[in-house]
Amino acid sequence: MNILFFATAPSNEYQKIASFIFARIKELQNAGHRVTVLQRGNISIGFPNTNFFSLGGLKKIIGYFYKLVFCRNNILEVYEKDNVKYNYYNRLFFSSYKNFNKWYHENQFDFIHAHFLWSCNALPEIKKMCKIRYIVSVHGSDIHTDPYESEKARLFAKNILDCADGVFFVSLFLQKKAFELGYRKDNYVVTGNGYFNDIFFLKDKKPLDKNKVLLGYIGNPVEIKRFDILPDVLYEVKKQFPNTKLLCIGSTTTDVDLRGKVKKRLTELNIYDSVEFIDKVPYYEVADYMRRMDILLLPSKMEGFGCVALEAQACGTPVIASANGGIPEATGNIGLCVKESDNFIYDFACKVIDYIKKPLDIKTIVAASYGRTWKAVVEKEIEGYEKFIRMGKQQ
Repeated sequence: MNILFFATAPSNEYQKIASFIFARIKELQNAGHRVTVLQRGNISIGFPNTNFFSLGGLKKIIGYFYKLVFCRNNILEVYEKDNVKYNYYNRLFFSSYKNFNKWYHENQFDFIHAHFLWSCNALPEIKKMCKIRYIVSVHGSDIHTDPYESEKARLFAKNILDCADGVFFVSLFLQKKAFELGYRKDNYVVTGNGYFNDIFFLKDKKPLDKNKVLLGYIGNPVEIKRFDILPDVLYEVKKQFPNTKLLCIGSTTTDVDLRGKVKKRLTELNIYDSVEFIDKVPYYEVADYMRRMDILLLPSKMEGFGCVALEAQACGTPVIASANGGIPEATGNIGLCVKESDNFIYDFACKVIDYIKKPLDIKTIVAASYGRTWKAVVEKEIEGYEKFIRMGKQQ
């Protein structure tokens, strides 16, 4: 198959984004398929349908001619890393659907696979005008948050799903959220997410020592991840296990970075020296940090799936997490998820304390990740492609 991805994927400009897109491209190529990427679905087709005499319409018209004359559109670039090489475009611009259709078929694409609903803006109209198949992968906030901002957003999301030839959900939770929005078709597959078993695996993992516990956090230091509760969780744990420390890995360039707030709270609780902060590390080094941790903390308010939980368990590190979104599906049957409550911080800390007192066998933790590699996920998606194509031919 020759697939055109609408996705946020690693490029020469942005190399450390969307590792789960890179994983899919890698495994598709390993299976003998071709992938070309259009970054974020940045495509513009045809003259803007607008009011010439309105300010907004005038801006659209000026923007159209600016793109046509000055912008470097439709420039094919190549990204290559870790034995993976693929072509990508930062943007595509066509003066008509006829020209886009010609370009699409000249490149011999079989279908478009869009990741996240916000990369799909143009797809229902493209399908209508060009009779081109498209498939959507729903990953998280594009279905559990964005469509609930307004009725217009809900109808937008529902239309994309209804017009799609197939839909992949990375968790049952997201599939249920789509049904809440009114999506009722049976052309979907729940795939989950995966991990690379050549990076995340059991190696030199020491049993938990109650006199020297290392808790860990890996992710952006932002509110949705509930990063700001970690000082209070650590404070409660240290009441019973004084030598407990916390390792926080991750950073963000946005203005919602909570590390300053967290450091202030740690100082107030007089436990600042018990925490180490590390900026983002290369993906292939994350597993080494996971193996050092006795417990990974994932208290997120919402996650579409939670790949970090699966990766940690593959390294033999248990995950204590919130029971929100698709996290329980990621952690599997180990049962260390904490339900929302008015006392969530205390409940979460108690779960950590209980685990330290009675830890699981390391082999039991690793077993929760068996059969859930990226290779297995992409094999399921390839089966989905074939299913969706058959369904389309029958219609």
